[in-house]
Amino acid sequence: MSTAKSTKRSPLSVHLLSLVYFLVVFGLVWVPFGIKKTIPLYEEWYFAYVVDVAPLKAIVLQSTRPIFLWPYLIAHLLTPDSFAGMNLLLMTIFILKAVFVYRLVRHFIPNNSFLAFMTATLCVIYPADMGLLSFRALSYHAALLLAIMAIYFFVVGWNKKQPKRYWVIIWPLQLIILGTYEALYPVIFAAPVLLLWQEKTFTRPVRDAARKWLALPSLLLLLTAASVLFGVGGYINDQIDLTQKKEGTELIEEYADSVEHMYSAHLQGWSDTLKEWDWDSSYTRLALLAGIITAVVSWFHLSSNPTRLETQYQRRQDIWLLLAGLSIMLLAFLAFIPSPFNHHTFRVFYATSIGAALVVSTLMSVMARTKYIGRLLAILVASTAVTLATFHMLKQHEFFADTSEDVGYLYAKIMEEAPSIHPNVTLFVIDENDQYQDEWHLASHSVPFQGGLRYLYKEEVSAKICVMDFPRVSKICEFRDDGIYFLDNNAQGEGVIPYDRAIVFRTTWNGGVELLEEIPSEYLDGRHIDNYDPHALIDDVAVPERTFTSLAVCWPPEKCEQLIPDEPQGALILEFDERIRGFGWEYPNYDPTHLWMTNEVVSIHSWLAADRDLPIQFKVTIALDNAVLQQLKLAVNGDPVALTLEPRPDGYYFTGMIPQATLARNLTSTTLLFSVDRLIVPAELGLGADERHLGLQFDSLTIGYTCWPSSLCEHLAQNAPQDSLVVEFDQPVNGLGWESPSTETSNLWMTNTVATLQSWLAADQDLPIRFRIGMTLAPDVLESLKLTVNGDPITLSYETRSDGYYFSGTIPQSALMREPNHTMLMFFVNRLVVPAEAGFGADERHLGLLFDSLEIGN
Repeated sequence: MSTAKSTKRSPLSVHLLSLVYFLVVFGLVWVPFGIKKTIPLYEEWYFAYVVDVAPLKAIVLQSTRPIFLWPYLIAHLLTPDSFAGMNLLLMTIFILKAVFVYRLVRHFIPNNSFLAFMTATLCVIYPADMGLLSFRALSYHAALLLAIMAIYFFVVGWNKKQPKRYWVIIWPLQLIILGTYEALYPVIFAAPVLLLWQEKTFTRPVRDAARKWLALPSLLLLLTAASVLFGVGGYINDQIDLTQKKEGTELIEEYADSVEHMYSAHLQGWSDTLKEWDWDSSYTRLALLAGIITAVVSWFHLSSNPTRLETQYQRRQDIWLLLAGLSIMLLAFLAFIPSPFNHHTFRVFYATSIGAALVVSTLMSVMARTKYIGRLLAILVASTAVTLATFHMLKQHEFFADTSEDVGYLYAKIMEEAPSIHPNVTLFVIDENDQYQDEWHLASHSVPFQGGLRYLYKEEVSAKICVMDFPRVSKICEFRDDGIYFLDNNAQGEGVIPYDRAIVFRTTWNGGVELLEEIPSEYLDGRHIDNYDPHALIDDVAVPERTFTSLAVCWPPEKCEQLIPDEPQGALILEFDERIRGFGWEYPNYDPTHLWMTNEVVSIHSWLAADRDLPIQFKVTIALDNAVLQQLKLAVNGDPVALTLEPRPDGYYFTGMIPQATLARNLTSTTLLFSVDRLIVPAELGLGADERHLGLQFDSLTIGYTCWPSSLCEHLAQNAPQDSLVVEFDQPVNGLGWESPSTETSNLWMTNTVATLQSWLAADQDLPIRFRIGMTLAPDVLESLKLTVNGDPITLSYETRSDGYYFSGTIPQSALMREPNHTMLMFFVNRLVVPAEAGFGADERHLGLLFDSLEIGN
């Protein structure tokens, strides 16, 4: 007798609470990004183009997956001119998958809603894979959802004596599932085992239901096998060819290793999430919110089920559930074992995570039956699991959103430079910086790249993306006398485009592209080409409207190198020990505490408040050539910023001042561009075997009102306004442009023409200021000294005494009131002096005035 028949139906409130939970928690994954920021990254561009201009192709794409594109067609119909439809469809699939898994588990284990609730939740957000939020997987997700639905209707239909209406639903679902994704054949063929689980015996009705269930999949499997035998199975034939070249023992070892890898990856996913956990991340707060909601809903589920003592039946049921979960993992992975993707975390975890979720949820359910603390322990574990899984999904979504900015910026720059191109013209992008060769950045594959342009232009444009030599995955472009040759990885020609029918872009240091006005000499080995004129092939018209609606970038594209804070910041500190917001840097590898410039121009993106001048100081640790160091230049929002260099034993210290007017040029972001005149290969200088092209190695940077180095300044922050201030200059101060204390002096030198002090003085009255300068290296430097407080000039007088120069003045209340939350003192001199050059010893530093003490207030 069916288990489901003998139990009471669950309260409606439990079902509704679970549904609301799925809507809220899965919706949190989109909260920081919205439904427009993430866009296609690889072959989805081609799919978008197909369903846009030729939707019938979405019905017959290839023999083994004839209707693979139907989810993309639905997304396109939802929002034809943007990719919000893909986001909405993926979100809907996640929610429906959880709903049907929940209902399916409740059908077999009706008295344990907590088990069903946690299995349904974790099967969607299980942290085992980095491809769950990729639009490449939209068809995989959709096919899996329909498979769960078909199985649900199959077992529910059996429970209702299989009325015909259920087969009217099941057979079309099977047709769509297996016509979309052949990897689900093992899961579909194993589904009749669920009836055997219910009935505990293989009766004639069970056999009849199994035959009906297997009839259509068996026919489709024969058609798939026939297409493979006749050589029209597409990449399946390629997989078989690769398999036939391997020996049997090698295959057995490889397959066994792939299964072990699959199981271990579901455990490793949790540890990987713990490693990336960041308490300072905004995603942490969302993940913790998901965990709190999970705790509340888990308590509701556990309270709705009466706690029972452990029984032999329950222990046996738990064992069967664990075995079922492990079996589901293997069945879902079975089709991948002989494929080249059997170690690839992108493809193999969409269905296996259902089994893993069942295993983890069963263990939580066992915890809940432990005496005394069982329920509390289960709630705690469930909340922690969902918190970690949600954080993992948010970080994964961040990766795809950031990658979307890269790809969107590439397309946006092309559309800006060439809003309309003539027919029979080929557009080339030379990926000089290898920015688009991985599988998440177009993989330098011309078919999806061209599909994206055709979607945006709404025209049949021809386009190629390539490199000049040594491709990882892309094709090669070779510039010869008669045109541009497009070659495969074996240097076999795939066509030639004359120069008078070519428009050539190349990638730039900041992730975009630039239109080449002429073919660079390095492409031509010194030859000269006369018939290349890209502007003759470009019409100066309005940028196609779809560019604005579909690309998740602002306009013009220069403003779209996003990676900036959500609000303006008063200060910025970078330690160069992790990925930074910018381009042209080597990510940490052998030395995780520094970053090299790997381009002649590198950028840092932030958003600095434009309410005052901001001091900047940064440290360069290694310069391979002193001439490169001397040529370092900085521009902020396009304006050059003067820098002062001071060599010290531990590196090269640069200081400068970013004017308020420069920051105000862009009120929504701040772009710093560091440039050198050339790069150097260490191996060519005999400095080891490093063959990279490198500039300078950066160690740290600070902008704003912090002392230097920043690691020594945490104790200087004030939490409340003060009536007075005393500075003895015998230790680090909260400001920039000062020499750090040494054992030889109890004073601080100005090491920049502008030195700052930050404090927080009460603005309730005028305040007297007095300070002493112990030494000056030139009389004109002392005479040039000026002081501003919060930007207001302060009138100073001084007298010379035997122990130094005593300055005094008054800070008016109006100056203090300009900035109610802090007080900025800025000391200015006209120049710096090198003591060695002035005949004062061997000190070669650039110095201003030596400050001994300062007092503000009564």
